[in-house]
Amino acid sequence: DRFVTQLSAAEELLYEVIGERPAMAEPWVGLLISGRALQVDLDELRERFENAHSRDPFRPDACLQYLQGLTKKWGGSNVASFDLARWLEDEAPAGSPARAALPMAHIERGLLPHGTGTLADYLAESDVVAELSNGLLQYLQATPSPAPTEALGVLNAYVLALSTDNSMTAGLLSDALDRIDNRPTEWPWSIFSEDVAAVFAEVQADILRAASRY
Repeated sequence: DRFVTQLSAAEELLYEVIGERPAMAEPWVGLLISGRALQVDLDELRERFENAHSRDPFRPDACLQYLQGLTKKWGGSNVASFDLARWLEDEAPAGSPARAALPMAHIERGLLPHGTGTLADYLAESDVVAELSNGLLQYLQATPSPAPTEALGVLNAYVLALSTDNSMTAGLLSDALDRIDNRPTEWPWSIFSEDVAAVFAEVQADILRAASRY
């Protein structure tokens, strides 16, 4: 159809750019986006990521586009997406924006149908809370307050992923909100509404009320 034809034409152009500027990472990021939309096989998607990563290690848009391509909704699997997210958690620099991969992977997993459970039910599971709490703690240790702009995507993702009323997370979330300093990012709050600021403000108020009880 027309959409596929346009994407295929875009890929041809990107490969032309690569031929002329082989050291650039940007065309490979574009090929990750188009490849996800065209549902290229996972081996091909991995090759595109490896080309981007070899030119610009832990480039956030490359990492997060690749993660999206590995999710179950795009033809991948929970195993594949979590393998990448946990690898990035282990290997990416401590304050890297690429570390949004871990909370992103959990949010995407929670949005999938699983029995009668909701996203909130999945994110409240004890092993999920433990992994995300550890990830957020490490990220906070590497992030000043207020956070630099490039860290906001990670912190906002963690605030949604850990917004369950829990004594273990209360202090971490208050700390994350201090660093966010009322600067919500479109994702992940747009999952719930186009009015990102309103959704963020509601969740922030709930978190601060819960934190006051502990």
